[in-house]
Amino acid sequence: MKVKYCEDTGTLYIEFRADAIVETRDLDENTLLELDAARVRDDDGACEPAH
Repeated sequence: MKVKYCEDTGTLYIEFRADAIVETRDLDENTLLELDAARVRDDDGACEPAH
């Protein structure tokens, strides 16, 4: 896991795994969630393997 803070923009970046990102979702106006190919999150919140 890596944690980086950028003072210029006031943003915090937390990386749990170093896999390629296949999808980015807006959780709210201040939070982005980047998903890798191993898991994608359905609209009902359940984790499903990517096809």
